[in-house]
Amino acid sequence: KILSVEGVMRILHRIKLLTKGPPLLIQPPYSAATIIWLYFACFRSSTSRFPWLVLSLLAVEGASLWWSRNMKSTLVWEHQVEKGKDKNIFEYGALVRKVLRIIGAYQYKAELIISALERFKNALSFGDPFASLLLYATLGLLCSLTQIIMSILPSGLPLFIIGISILSPPYIKIYSSKVMGIEKKKKKKPDTIDRILKTMLSLAENFINHIPDQEELEHRYICAMQKPAEEGKSSL
Repeated sequence: KILSVEGVMRILHRIKLLTKGPPLLIQPPYSAATIIWLYFACFRSSTSRFPWLVLSLLAVEGASLWWSRNMKSTLVWEHQVEKGKDKNIFEYGALVRKVLRIIGAYQYKAELIISALERFKNALSFGDPFASLLLYATLGLLCSLTQIIMSILPSGLPLFIIGISILSPPYIKIYSSKVMGIEKKKKKKPDTIDRILKTMLSLAENFINHIPDQEELEHRYICAMQKPAEEGKSSL
């Protein structure tokens, strides 16, 4: 397939929409909810409730995105597009062709990454109500389990484990090579764990793929606009 400049411009347009402006959590009037969250996080919460604080912050951002969503501002209609001759990669200079070929090599992967980010953003902002409810319910369950674990274990244990995991590998390597005289061998994971991980990854991938990205939301919006017109024609 010949790389089109329009395809690259479409990717840039989606990135612009995805990263448009600073987070709504720090913009009025949505920042009022952030101030309330900050008060509870600093004065009315404990360390074991940290997962719930993160989830509530994501929920505030998602509700702000849902409230401020305006599909009319993201759509580009045909009459707004400047008319001109479509160009492909062979109509540009050699240097531009090389740059476009490099971009084209990663164009498909870039679209996949952008689409995944858009789907996650729409899941937080109730772009698909069922998927959003399922996501928040799953995150709530994980927060409950994490809170139970954090309330039982010492508060400094996570930091201690992280520090030991960073500092210990050099000592383990020295001990295994000089004292034991053997090289450290990688242990193969059991097949059961591999199957569980593959199943979880597959379920997560299927869940993300069922959430609409920006193009799908625009398509649904246009279909919703056409539906009343078609119903009016059928009634006549």
